[in-house]
Amino acid sequence: MVQNPCRDSGSAREVALPSCNVNYTGISEITYGPENLKGLILKGQHNAPSGSGFKLFEIMDLDGFLSLASLHSSWQNNSLVQINASGPVNLPIADVRSAQAIVAMGIRYHEVVEARVRQQNDASLAWYLEKIIEKKNFLRTLGSELASWNSAGGRVSAGRIRAALSQGLERFAPTTNEDERLLSQYRDLSIDDRPYILCNPDSGSEMIGQVVCSRNFVDSSQRNSNFCPGGISFNSLSSLPVCELQEGENGLCRASLYSASSPVAPGGYSPAAGSGGAGAR
Repeated sequence: MVQNPCRDSGSAREVALPSCNVNYTGISEITYGPENLKGLILKGQHNAPSGSGFKLFEIMDLDGFLSLASLHSSWQNNSLVQINASGPVNLPIADVRSAQAIVAMGIRYHEVVEARVRQQNDASLAWYLEKIIEKKNFLRTLGSELASWNSAGGRVSAGRIRAALSQGLERFAPTTNEDERLLSQYRDLSIDDRPYILCNPDSGSEMIGQVVCSRNFVDSSQRNSNFCPGGISFNSLSSLPVCELQEGENGLCRASLYSASSPVAPGGYSPAAGSGGAGAR
């Protein structure tokens, strides 16, 4: 909220800045490659930037960083990251457990990609291999931290969100020193089948390029004061059932990202045609 400089009856009036909303409507799980890797397709709609009208998204996440960025951004919207900078907070336990499942998916992805790169034994891929290992190690360290948060019922001691997650996610921002920057690409199947780089503001998919990265992950400042200046709200990704995608149709579902497989009604989710044949990027 900001104060209106025009005073009414001697008191300042507050004007609400335009805000945006992200509404997740479905999650599908894909299985791909000879290693039977798992990936997620996140479906929903958003109205960013402010006043643009709602736009559909259907994003394929194979390494987990986009999903982690989304969870982190929802915590920022609820001031949890900001409060944790100086004091303890209670994160939604469903979010913590969802993050654990996402991290496990991402670690497995990077293990397989690392093995494939090593098999090529190509010196020109040394930088690429280094970044793969950095991302894998980041996820492993985060996984250990999440386990402790889960054991504490979601209680996170002061500064731990920043140390365990925020600082690592900020390395995906274009403002990061090129030697330190991490890169990850995603496809928004509601637009096309092109890969877009996480946090790049010129990405064809605003969800990938700006929405989940709208705030600096470390200090929570807005990257673009004109992009949803009143903030962005997210509905709960962790509360949605996850359905196995088989030949373009939802099959067996489980109650959430972190729950064990158990029958749940698919709920009528219809992913983009051809999205079941995704492979590792």
